[in-house]
Amino acid sequence: MTRRGVWDIQDVRDKLLAGDPWNRYNALFTGGINIYGELGQNNTDGSGGGHKLAQIDSQENFAHVGGCDNTSFGVTEDGKLYSWGQANFGRLANGGPNNVNRSSPTQVPGTTWASTCKSDTYSMMATKTDGSAWFWGGSGPTNYARSIAGWPYNNSCSSPVAIPGTWTTNPSRSDQQKMIFTSRAGYAIDATGNLYAWGANQFGCLGLNAPDTVVAKTQVGSDSTWKWITGYQHNPACNAAAVKTDGTLWCWGGGGPNGCLGLGPDKTERSSPTQIGALTDWTGVSSGEMYWLAGGFCATRENGTLWVWGATDTGTFGTNQADVQISSPYSIPGGPWKFGQICERTMIRLKHDDTLWISGDVHAAGMVPETGHQYMSSPVQVPGATVGFSSDKIGIWGNGTYLNIGVITPNLTPAQL
Repeated sequence: MTRRGVWDIQDVRDKLLAGDPWNRYNALFTGGINIYGELGQNNTDGSGGGHKLAQIDSQENFAHVGGCDNTSFGVTEDGKLYSWGQANFGRLANGGPNNVNRSSPTQVPGTTWASTCKSDTYSMMATKTDGSAWFWGGSGPTNYARSIAGWPYNNSCSSPVAIPGTWTTNPSRSDQQKMIFTSRAGYAIDATGNLYAWGANQFGCLGLNAPDTVVAKTQVGSDSTWKWITGYQHNPACNAAAVKTDGTLWCWGGGGPNGCLGLGPDKTERSSPTQIGALTDWTGVSSGEMYWLAGGFCATRENGTLWVWGATDTGTFGTNQADVQISSPYSIPGGPWKFGQICERTMIRLKHDDTLWISGDVHAAGMVPETGHQYMSSPVQVPGATVGFSSDKIGIWGNGTYLNIGVITPNLTPAQL
């Protein structure tokens, strides 16, 4: 009989003979801003400084991480949804008051949650394992995205509201999304591959070949072959891109003077989906607003190459140029890459050796301890990113000023003797 307390060699041998001596779980690490408790580490830091990745004090088995603005979310393998950070507009989804922020994960009612979406606004969507989708949060005259749930755009809700239809689960990584919110619109792909859009149709960004107006949830075309969707809205650049099940890459929206649609010298507006090139091996696409007139995209191919286009003045793309405009997809050196994700002026990417890299604003990686920002035009490795995390369990979220990164990685703790 082994005794409780400090293990000696005999204790270890006995435990090994008895079976697996470790509890295995997927630990959640967060980094970046922590003004409202966005890190979920039971503290806040009003300075606005960036924090390096550190583990949340929980042995929950996390499967998904994401967020919207200054609010963070984590979903566990057994279907629990946790929220923490800023509470305004009902974003914590706990039915509680909008002025009580949370600095540690607080469970949202329900035990069949599957994922949350990428959101650039005060609203959030999430899916459950039964194929249902849910909405909460949102307020203000620019947040038309909430109309997917039939919710008035000048109101907010602090408890999840069901969205009609049957939907599929999002990975954490923002380049493989079935549902997203931009600041003025929303997009979602249902379980049969149909693409829907709603919100403000500026510059044709909803892909409906319709005038600029506020639109309720409407199917984009008649195809049922959509796989991943992304988009951003930053006047006068309002653009979207998507990957189909056949691996082709498509875009639509304003484009702007910087060629953000990726169609080369043709920078005219597209109000219907238009194919970028002729390749058929695209595996994901991500986007963010990052320039006073525009934003940009990154996309990954099956061969491990990572491609970018659009405009940045903060080195977001990692091309060793701070101010650059790229009107056709450009391959980023240094791979092979598993994926790339853009959020605002920051781009993260994961190599096949499981190292995580960042360019643009590196505040989210805790590389700027003071209030303020530092911009890197060449990728630098994220400190504290543990080898072994899965590429579909990494998220980046935030607002135009401050961001957060979340990574989920296998962890081991000794089992109780």
